[in-house]
Amino acid sequence: MSHEIERAILFYLSEGFDSSRLNESLFSSSDNKAVFCKVRERQRQGLPIDSVSLADALSGQVQASYITGLGGGVIRGNFGETYFRDYVNQLARLEKERQVKAVIGSVLKEPDFLPVLKRILADYEPEESRDVKEFSMSARAAGLRSYIEARRGSRLWGHKIKSLPTLATVLMGIREIIVLAAKPKTGKSTLALQIASDLHDQGVPVLYFDFENGPFNLMARELSRKMRLSFEEIFSGDSAAFTESGILKLQEYENFSIILDRKLTIEKIRTYVKQTKRISGREDVFIVIDSLQKLPMENLRERRAAVDLWLRGFEELKTEDSGLSILLISELSREGGKPKESGDIEYTGHFLLELQTNRTEEELAELGDDGIRKLFIKSARDVQTPAGPLKLEVDFRYWTFSEMETRT
Repeated sequence: MSHEIERAILFYLSEGFDSSRLNESLFSSSDNKAVFCKVRERQRQGLPIDSVSLADALSGQVQASYITGLGGGVIRGNFGETYFRDYVNQLARLEKERQVKAVIGSVLKEPDFLPVLKRILADYEPEESRDVKEFSMSARAAGLRSYIEARRGSRLWGHKIKSLPTLATVLMGIREIIVLAAKPKTGKSTLALQIASDLHDQGVPVLYFDFENGPFNLMARELSRKMRLSFEEIFSGDSAAFTESGILKLQEYENFSIILDRKLTIEKIRTYVKQTKRISGREDVFIVIDSLQKLPMENLRERRAAVDLWLRGFEELKTEDSGLSILLISELSREGGKPKESGDIEYTGHFLLELQTNRTEEELAELGDDGIRKLFIKSARDVQTPAGPLKLEVDFRYWTFSEMETRT
């Protein structure tokens, strides 16, 4: 097994876990094997097994700095075997030793951890270095030909949006990382859900990570838009038969997942993506994050740093997997009109879109919402941004956006 996993096990054994339930044959590293044997010996003798005591006892066999470096953090909670295996293997490949130790610790806390651990480790296959020639332009030239031919059938590089064709043309398809920013109650989630639904109708699997509305609220909006039923009609029972027909349609959404996970991590998203690809048989997956500012953050006092850390994680996801398209919803700050609590967001997004109401706050208070929205393409890396915004109309009765003429 990997040295990262071995070191994780040693750390938790030194914290008091019973070494008799493991065998030294598990360890491939001579240093790790020596530490393990010393831990087991000192446990039998009832002697201290903290890192300082171990370093003294192993003086001359293993460097003290190696032993004292075994410490790590702790992730609380249980992990399913499949998730655990994928997570640990990914971390080990990335050489994220601290996180590997923490995850191993969660399994070691289980009463019957040894059989589970053996099954997981039996499946672990360290990734060997590949021949650098595989990465040369010469070796990739044939792949480039296929890449180009796959896109020649359309002017778009990414996924079309049938319900918003002008937007799709301007962006050359839904692709890469798109940041959609707006003030509250502008229609960010409504627009994101419509785009996700449109892509799902074309066979693209969707992972919608929701921290704003709740899954049944989003499903009710999808039902409303698909069946042209208002919430009043749905919840009053005036169209019970039609509502039931719509629910039956939603039962066919096997590859559209709405996930609320208050302990979400980038590693968990990787696992959800792998599961979705396996179930759907597709390599392209559309991810929605609703919203950036509501993602789990350990230190709420350092929200800007936490948001930027998430953004770097999404960049890693996209770099690792070209089949992903990611839509990140962000709130706009009231001061300056920039995405909240992030300095990196304009650099992370391939596109930065800003959704605005047609009226000022004073006009909204006096005249009400006219339902017209202006969608500005604030930045784009490989397309020319239009001189003016795209003009959209939102109908919250049916949770639907439609395009009007483009303002120039």
